Amino acid sequence: MRSIIVAINVILLASSLAWALDPMKIDFQWNFKQRAAQTLFEKKDYAGAQKAAEDLVASAPDEQSRIKCLAISAVAMAHQGQYDQAIKKAQEIADKPISDYTRMEIMTVGNKQPDLIAAFKDTDLAAWPTNIAYKGYLSRGEAYMVAQDDKAALADMEQAAARSGQDTEVQLETLNKIGVLYEKFQDSAKALDAYRQVMEISARPRVKGAQRAYPAAILAAARIFKDQKKYDEAIACLARYEPSSTTPGLSVLEMSGDVYAAMGKKDEALAKYREIVKLATDTKNKRFAERANKKMEELK
Repeated sequence: MRSIIVAINVILLASSLAWALDPMKIDFQWNFKQRAAQTLFEKKDYAGAQKAAEDLVASAPDEQSRIKCLAISAVAMAHQGQYDQAIKKAQEIADKPISDYTRMEIMTVGNKQPDLIAAFKDTDLAAWPTNIAYKGYLSRGEAYMVAQDDKAALADMEQAAARSGQDTEVQLETLNKIGVLYEKFQDSAKALDAYRQVMEISARPRVKGAQRAYPAAILAAARIFKDQKKYDEAIACLARYEPSSTTPGLSVLEMSGDVYAAMGKKDEALAKYREIVKLATDTKNKRFAERANKKMEELK
């Protein structure tokens, strides 16, 4: 009986050691730690993310995993003001497109848009892998916007939107920026087309990025209609969004009141402003109530 028990224990021990040394298990443990580092970064614990990522570099199971950790570490350093060290860290990445995109991220974090443009203005981003090419176009386009080179910004933003694939968060953000750029070029038709695309995509179920992009597109489109004196279109556009005590909800109510006031519909405008005063009870939204009260006084 004792020999049977000993034999069973030996088998269990051998199985345990084999499982412990199994590369798949090691990879699973490593991937779990890598995701933990990414989570720290997303929570803006940049010091924690940097340390966690750097601790994983040496034990990375493959080159792509090593690259991920180097990229997290580099951008986390940039968020902590360690710009030069972050750039050097990014240059350790062997994959050139990923290294270059990481440098773009670092330059954006460090508000070094002129440096980004100088370094990458002639880069053929279309030759990058599809999963980062659109992000490269977005980063460079944003840098051009800061530099007020709107023509170059628009070209890059349109590429970013077209290549974004399933990344609806980037797609919606980019389309709203395209709308803003077309407004600057006084092409309201193309601006409205960009905002309509945002509204259509956002209407789908569970679209990432819609919560912020959707009301922004509605407000932008309504403003264009109001300026064109197409008041019915403006009201129809604003009616897409449910009034609430949130900043977007209050902004939609205020714009609705403004459109009704421009139409000469005093009662409807007052009703919208009164609703703002009722909903804007938080300190952070106090400005909405103050403006609404002022507008009601002007209408009386």
